[in-house]
Amino acid sequence: MELTRRDALYALVMGGGIGVSGVAYADRKAAENAGIENESGFSTDRLQTVVAIAEVVYPTEVTGIAAFVKQYVTGLRPEKQASLIPVIDAFSAHVREIHDRPFWELSISDRQVALQELGVDRMSPDPTGTLPERVRYHLINQLLYGLFTAPKGSKLVGIENPVGYPGGYQSYQTAPDVTE
Repeated sequence: MELTRRDALYALVMGGGIGVSGVAYADRKAAENAGIENESGFSTDRLQTVVAIAEVVYPTEVTGIAAFVKQYVTGLRPEKQASLIPVIDAFSAHVREIHDRPFWELSISDRQVALQELGVDRMSPDPTGTLPERVRYHLINQLLYGLFTAPKGSKLVGIENPVGYPGGYQSYQTAPDVTE
């Protein structure tokens, strides 16, 4: 399933990241700033790190991750972006200290190992907790939230119409699939 920048805009609107009137503006600004460091503070290295995390935590059938994640992360509200940046920097410093290179330069399997070594798969998310708790809250959960609030992403887990996304008449007439 291919995700696009437009899917990220849907996720931002449905998830409360931006208002409906901001969609056209955000889409236009993204096109203008393609390839230029984002004025929000997301350097190329930061964006590559977030994309690399998404490549690990997103299901394997998802494609177009880079465009989707870049649009989604840079489209978040400024206060949310500001909370992500120190976590990205701390995570990047931790990975460089252990692996002697940026997270995004590691293979997918080594990225998975790096996240497991940090313990993000065993930690409860906490916005002010330890580094693994903050990575889980600010990065992993935020990326998954973005994926599953996008209509295409929500279909991966069997939600045809995520909250706030208008569904068709047929989806309301179909009985739920209940297997026991």
